[in-house]
Amino acid sequence: MLPTVLAASVGWGITGMISYGLVVGYGMSTNYPNALYGLTMLFAIGALFGLLGGGLTGLSLESSEERKVEWGALFAQMGMGGLIVYGLLIQQLEWLMTPPRSEAWAICLGAALALLWYTARKRDFRQRPGYR
Repeated sequence: MLPTVLAASVGWGITGMISYGLVVGYGMSTNYPNALYGLTMLFAIGALFGLLGGGLTGLSLESSEERKVEWGALFAQMGMGGLIVYGLLIQQLEWLMTPPRSEAWAICLGAALALLWYTARKRDFRQRPGYR
């Protein structure tokens, strides 16, 4: 129970640093391009919330004696993925979603991509009962 609570709080807590107030304002706009941008970015932020929070929760629930999750390696990969994506998208390409606020969405995107890569490498779902 404790590893699941810890993984869930880390996953949902990491995405809590994303600034989405300005994006909500764009979504409430009467101008179609602004509203489309705002609602699209809200969808992207929600997807990051669900992917990181749900992904880490699911990994902790699936973990067993035979299929242990390497938490240290996973969090190190997620941290490096976040730094790399942030450096590329924000610092190099200057792709800003919520200026002048925090652009932590890029860190969460990199962490989410690293989580997906980890599960693709470490989890062979074809070996599980019920999968064909």
